[in-house]
Amino acid sequence: MINEKVLQHVTAFNSANGYGADEATIIESIREGKRIWRGNESKRRWWNEYTYVVEINGMLIGYRDAETTGDMSAQETGFEFDTGSIREYEAKEQTVTVYAPKE
Repeated sequence: MINEKVLQHVTAFNSANGYGADEATIIESIREGKRIWRGNESKRRWWNEYTYVVEINGMLIGYRDAETTGDMSAQETGFEFDTGSIREYEAKEQTVTVYAPKE
């Protein structure tokens, strides 16, 4: 089930822009939103599962989705989209250490 706060936000966005308010259209709006971040969750034989964050009308929304490693769609290879993974995200700064050869 989609997080209630996200559902209300995207429903209002869709209504203001002439899009539908049914669950399928809400999910489509989220999955088609402007992606601003992708994190790797896991790799499987047929697909790689990622966490995506999109920005819709000022709200950061994250969800898990998959990209296939072959010609078939993720759904054809057995991936099932989980609407429960849709929730509000926030930006947090992180310090990352990388190692490079000395010059």
